[in-house]
Amino acid sequence: MAALTTAALLAQGPGAPPSGAGAAPPAPTELATALNLSDAQVTSLIQLQDSKRTQMEPIAQQAATQRKALAEALAKTNPDASAIAAILVQLQKLKTQMDTVNASFVTQATAILTTDQKTKLKDLQTAQGLIPAVHQAEGLNLLARPANAPGPGGPGGPGMGPMGRPGPPL
Repeated sequence: MAALTTAALLAQGPGAPPSGAGAAPPAPTELATALNLSDAQVTSLIQLQDSKRTQMEPIAQQAATQRKALAEALAKTNPDASAIAAILVQLQKLKTQMDTVNASFVTQATAILTTDQKTKLKDLQTAQGLIPAVHQAEGLNLLARPANAPGPGGPGGPGMGPMGRPGPPL
């Protein structure tokens, strides 16, 4: 049973690139403001992210192939436990490769920052941990959503239809 649970979790694709991973991310204007990044730093960080994406793509493709093989192996009438175990081992190796690549790029990206910027980044990381509490406070009407936030109350919120166009009255 534990093997099937592990198989199911790994089949979900840990470390898989997010949807739209091939698209270039938007310019990090808010981050540049929050950390007081120079244009050269922003350019370096974007180039580093592009390099990371290039290194991760073949690993992610291999992981997708292994997840498909795992799903097919699990779907068989009589699943072959040794074949499933071999696939799980390969998936774990690919996850380890992705973790190693990611850790390397985190180190490189952090090295671009000044000491003051690293301190501000730690503050952002602390704030990141509060995001669930903020969402819950918004849900209980203790906090109002920012006017520029996506979703209800922001762009595309009530009164807005698909693609941010006016929708039916509420």
